[in-house]
Amino acid sequence: MGSVSSPTQPLLAEQPQATYHTMPSPTGGAGKSGIFVPKKIAILLAVVVVGAIVATGLFVYFFADRYESGGNDGGGDGNGGTTDPDFLKDVRLPTHLHPTSYDVKVLAKINEPGFPIDGWVTIDITCDTPANNITLNVHNITVRNTLVQKVTGQQVENISIVEEVFDLDRDFYIVKLSKVLEVNQIYRVSIDYQGRLQDDLAGYYYSSYVENDETRYLAVTQFQATDARRAFPCFDEPNYKAKFRVALGKPEGEEWVALSNMNSSGTTPAPEQPGYVWEQFETSVPMSTYLVAFAVARFKSVDKNATARQIPYKVWARPDMIDYAQKAAEYGPAILEHFEEYFKIDYPMPKMDMIALPDFAAGAMENWGLITYREEYLLYEGSQTPAATLVRIVYIIAHELAHMWFGDLVTPEWWNDIWLNEGFASYVEYLGADKVEPGWKWMEQFVFSDLQDVLYLDSLQNSHPISVDVYNPDQIMELFDRISYAKGARHPLFKDTFKERANKTS
Repeated sequence: MGSVSSPTQPLLAEQPQATYHTMPSPTGGAGKSGIFVPKKIAILLAVVVVGAIVATGLFVYFFADRYESGGNDGGGDGNGGTTDPDFLKDVRLPTHLHPTSYDVKVLAKINEPGFPIDGWVTIDITCDTPANNITLNVHNITVRNTLVQKVTGQQVENISIVEEVFDLDRDFYIVKLSKVLEVNQIYRVSIDYQGRLQDDLAGYYYSSYVENDETRYLAVTQFQATDARRAFPCFDEPNYKAKFRVALGKPEGEEWVALSNMNSSGTTPAPEQPGYVWEQFETSVPMSTYLVAFAVARFKSVDKNATARQIPYKVWARPDMIDYAQKAAEYGPAILEHFEEYFKIDYPMPKMDMIALPDFAAGAMENWGLITYREEYLLYEGSQTPAATLVRIVYIIAHELAHMWFGDLVTPEWWNDIWLNEGFASYVEYLGADKVEPGWKWMEQFVFSDLQDVLYLDSLQNSHPISVDVYNPDQIMELFDRISYAKGARHPLFKDTFKERANKTS
């Protein structure tokens, strides 16, 4: 996700010095000056002050180590990582299977009350160790029908389902089978399901804005860290990378656009739902579920090309805000091209979309090929937007584009090492920002905004190591804090040594 903002902003201009004046003696002469109070009142004031100091000390002693801050992108400076025994339940998936491909079709009825979802997902999986079940992650999804098949070349054999179990505490959907799965054999599980767009800014959710006195709705995703399971049944852990072929339902009409990680391969009718059509997308490279992204909206775009390979680059926003996307459309392609040269590794996707959202919980999210942002972190209007906001826009764009290589292309197996994702991007963002605005002294800002800030935070009792064992989704989100971002950015791994090693592997 986007960089966690420092509680102090870089100084953009000199501040005027305060001027102090001395007060003359009340008698007009050079006698004593000041304020005089009776002795009893002075003693009372002293007692109050001492009592306040003692009370503050007791409060800090008993409660400081209980303080936890969300630390989400764009805000927060706290320290995550809880040791509450209630969180120590293991919610990791069993390891006897791994997915190789997903075929996902999701139709969100954005024009209907309640915003119902009809979904279909087909997952090809390979068995690694013998077992008689298929276990997937689901959350707030109603499974209507499940089919399991053994796939051998062109031969397909149905396997009977003995029992279906929903473990709500662990977000597990367990399909118990009549046969033991064979090692190295390919199986296919097809699921027909229903759900709803929620308004909690997680999973596949709905948002809204007002245009011409009309409330307009859109549907968009935020899957990091464990919310892809809210949109479709899946292996919702970062180490389970697979290829995705996505189809999104959208209302008929040229004003509606559907976006995903890959380029569109065309539109087809949706006979099962009159008034809607299917937008089909090309098959993706292998990727983690948390990087999959959907968006259906009545948005417009500013179009550019990036790099010598002419990667299509678009910035999307609602129509009455699209004029403010020009700066992002200038910065983004230039930073992307710089990172290709810096890493000596081509950007792996065939296009780049960045979309400004009216409601978004994180500051930004590095979905591969479709980066999502809060509007205020992407849109800029010269006469109204403060200079400090433009600084933030530049480094957040650079932060998210850095993730296209580290986090998306190279991904830690589990969330205990999220500092590798965020620490890397929090360092490299300054290199990308310096490419487009070289006069803004970015590395000096790095020292002021990240290095000095995190040295103070890391001295507090409630600090934590950059690598922390986590077991529960609530614990995972606590790691998206200033320690993971800014302390991770200080790691020597992210200096020239990392660049040399990355180049050698390209």
